[in-house]
Amino acid sequence: YQCFNKECVSCRKSIRRDEIESDFEALVRSLAPSGDLIALARKMFREIWDHQTAGLADAVKAMKAQATKLDGEINAYLDRILATSSPSVISAYEKRIAALESEKIALNEKAAESARPVKPFDEAFRTPLAFLANPWKLWDKGDLKHRRMLMKLAFSSQPQYVRGVGFRTPDIALPFRALAQFCGCKREMARPKGFEPL
Repeated sequence: YQCFNKECVSCRKSIRRDEIESDFEALVRSLAPSGDLIALARKMFREIWDHQTAGLADAVKAMKAQATKLDGEINAYLDRILATSSPSVISAYEKRIAALESEKIALNEKAAESARPVKPFDEAFRTPLAFLANPWKLWDKGDLKHRRMLMKLAFSSQPQYVRGVGFRTPDIALPFRALAQFCGCKREMARPKGFEPL
């Protein structure tokens, strides 16, 4: 590999391929969080999924209630048609009934589509959680397309390599950065005494 940055001291100097690749492999392996953390993330995603599914059920109930209300309005207009003898009023009522019928059909279709998720939880989250658990597997077994996808998903910007030092602190993408905050450092409560106001 060569550096093409004209402002760099190492411009046009080659860097050994195995050195860069081994450093990058170590960087990708360091992204993998612990198994407990992935299990926790899976549980959190599952709770969010269940909450969204419950919200969908409430929305479907509301749509069905609205369709029932529209049915009542349609019946009221039909009663008015029977009580009216004016052709122009009957025509206006029929147009209103047709509009309410089409709105009711649209609501019923939307309720039927919203009744269940497109994919079940396990099918929808299996691949993303497997990637978060071990991004190295995608890099190691993947072709060029998968490797490029890993670069886009794991890093917010291209990792920069400094000759003789290795990779600089990479700009890690949000999912890995969030998981790293949970597992990387030791956290403790502040001492109750010893903080005096300035």
